[in-house]
Amino acid sequence: MNTLREALQEYVTLRRSFGFKFRDDARVLARFVTFMEERRALHITVRLTLEWLRQMQTVQPAERARRLCFVRGFARHRSATDPFTEVPSQELCPIEPSAAVSLHRAGSAGLAGGGATPANRMAVNSVAALGLSLPIWSAQRHGPAHL
Repeated sequence: MNTLREALQEYVTLRRSFGFKFRDDARVLARFVTFMEERRALHITVRLTLEWLRQMQTVQPAERARRLCFVRGFARHRSATDPFTEVPSQELCPIEPSAAVSLHRAGSAGLAGGGATPANRMAVNSVAALGLSLPIWSAQRHGPAHL
């Protein structure tokens, strides 16, 4: 199995062979891989991806969401050759507070009327502990089963 850096180079080469310029994406992913290497991580994990996103305190939420999408694409690619790779959920994209449900309310209300099950509370508490927001459309559209 190759390193994350080698896998990134393969991924960038592949995307560019399909006609994508892949400039911003490649720069962001190179910084992500550097972050992973500094932590001696061999596999992409949700925990480390979210830690990487949280360190960007001056970055706007929409840009964090964009960067998470880059990592998700790379993680999907990497998961084909590394069974330990975790692909972060798109639902974890940090967004503007005005477009988010209050996590406290979501947890106590049971998300879209689905009942405050232990799994829902755990998911809401995990997202809250990471300092992220749960999108309104997620709770309305998917209900508690998709947390």
